[in-house]
Amino acid sequence: MGSSKTSPAPPQVIRSKLNVSQATFAGMMGVSLRTIQDWEQGRRKPSGPALALLRIAEQKPEIFLELT
Repeated sequence: MGSSKTSPAPPQVIRSKLNVSQATFAGMMGVSLRTIQDWEQGRRKPSGPALALLRIAEQKPEIFLELT
């Protein structure tokens, strides 16, 4: 209902565009480094609030970078 159901770009692509390390990205996302590694290596997929944060990071990187 008005919110996009489109999946964001893969986490590794978003992280690369933000030009931050996996550890920094994990801190920004509020998840462990291992979770970021699992997402980037395809062992797990982000869901729930993590997907919402990835959409923000992709669409409004300047806002997301303020979290560092």
